Amino acid sequence: LKKGSGRPCFSLRQRNPMWRRDPYAAVILFVITRAAALKVLDVGAPRTGTQTLQKALGVLGLTTLHTGLNQSFRVPFCAWMLGGKAWKAPVHMLDRFDAAMDEPMQLIYPEVMEAFPEAKFIYTVREPEDWFASYDSVMADLRRQTGMKRRTENSKRLRSHPQPSQPLAPLVEKIMEATDKWESCNGCHYWGCKFGTPESEDVKPQCLKSYQDHFNQVKATIPADRLLIYNLTDGWGPLCEFLNKPIPNQDFPHEDWVRSGTERSLRRAGLQPTPERTTESAVSSVGVGLVQRTAKALKAEL
Repeated sequence: LKKGSGRPCFSLRQRNPMWRRDPYAAVILFVITRAAALKVLDVGAPRTGTQTLQKALGVLGLTTLHTGLNQSFRVPFCAWMLGGKAWKAPVHMLDRFDAAMDEPMQLIYPEVMEAFPEAKFIYTVREPEDWFASYDSVMADLRRQTGMKRRTENSKRLRSHPQPSQPLAPLVEKIMEATDKWESCNGCHYWGCKFGTPESEDVKPQCLKSYQDHFNQVKATIPADRLLIYNLTDGWGPLCEFLNKPIPNQDFPHEDWVRSGTERSLRRAGLQPTPERTTESAVSSVGVGLVQRTAKALKAEL
């Protein structure tokens, strides 16, 4: 502020504004402001290699948002989705990042296409059966680790035995309702999946159908020149070519901190992690489970 004036020093109405005194600083400020735009959105489902992709994009110099690491960013998008998209999508929150991934980011590509016309999209491939098995086992362990199963049982008991005479009963019901809404925006519940629960196998057909429907909709909506159907086992080549980046002089990363962290917690508690029901085509050695032949088949459909 100008001393005693209460007005900012930088003003276009000033007799000698900053852009006249230091045009280079003005240009830098303009470039920084214009550069604050999302460049890459991962439209693949959770558990398709989003953690590995985040690591790889970081190596390439991109600032990334993985909502599994920062779940606070899920809240406004979930509220927008659960509210029937009755207001403008909060995509402006992504301005500070170069790339975003994990749910519900994979669902907001139409809004991102409109808000960031230069953005590119990456669909991380995973064979459906392997994806389902991995997600199911991870969620089963997360429920065991965090006590989600116990909270769910308590919720059912509270609902089946209402006690309106208790002064906290309305508050308890609101908390349970908020919990249900939050869970409906996580774990692919919006696709009919119930990973890590006894009902998981019963709803598996609907879950896998939604998984495939999402891929089909992505292909039908995003122009081919802005979409990379990407198998992480292909390494740096396709990714760097798509993003016009030089190939780093280091091995392609593999990350699965969700599974490794959960397994460590369970073992410290004296519990064994839930075994993953792999199929013949699973690539379990790196925890990514991506299948080369499936990726080629999906690419051939484009």
